Amino acid sequence: MQSKLNTSVAVTGKYTFVSAVYPVGATLDSSGMQNSLTGGASASIADNVYIQNATSAFDIYYYSTGGFFGVGWRKVGAASVDQGDVPLPSAFIIARTGTTDFNVDLSEPAGYEDL
Repeated sequence: MQSKLNTSVAVTGKYTFVSAVYPVGATLDSSGMQNSLTGGASASIADNVYIQNATSAFDIYYYSTGGFFGVGWRKVGAASVDQGDVPLPSAFIIARTGTTDFNVDLSEPAGYEDL
């Protein structure tokens, strides 16, 4: 049995710039970040993940823990639509809501088990 290729990233300060560990195949869901980040019923109370889009602006995602928009990854401005299949690019930003430093565990994408 192969060992898991999971990685832990330190989140310090208000914004943490993360260089993606896995070059392809990672999505918000498969990353496992939802198990480490603070979720919430809205983006204003949850940790946020900023992903640059094609226009060089940033789309903001958060893990909804319930409420009106249900459970799962949501995008600010489209909160009722599940965003779990959004690919993680080579870099992204985590904006935390709390003041305590913590680690975010990133899970390997499917297909990496045999590498």
